[in-house]
Amino acid sequence: MPSFLYLLLVVCIAVLFGFIFSKMGYSRWAGAFSVIPIVNLVWLLYIATTEWPIERQLRLSLDAEATPPPDHLALMLRRAELFENRGHYEEAMELFEILATELNGAPGSRFAMHCAHRLKQRIQTRQNTTSGS
Repeated sequence: MPSFLYLLLVVCIAVLFGFIFSKMGYSRWAGAFSVIPIVNLVWLLYIATTEWPIERQLRLSLDAEATPPPDHLALMLRRAELFENRGHYEEAMELFEILATELNGAPGSRFAMHCAHRLKQRIQTRQNTTSGS
């Protein structure tokens, strides 16, 4: 009977440490390390001196929050330039016109209007050459 109680105590300790280790970000099976002599000391030394998975995840999420999200106007400008470079002049012109409207006199609005006007001329020129041939 005492060996059964000893086995029950060992299982309870492993389960309890398994819950603790899972809160730290490790597998619950790491609780088995807590009942193996010598291995438990090495394991405790390891988790005491290294960064826990939960700490790493928290650091990464805080780093992600610290970087500001990209400005939607800058994204629209890049997308319009991409459309223009690929020859999709109508889409690029629309985006430049939207940019000019949203900037509403702020720096860059004249540039966006100029790009939209230039693309409008390019579209008309292309239409004239295709209809004239």
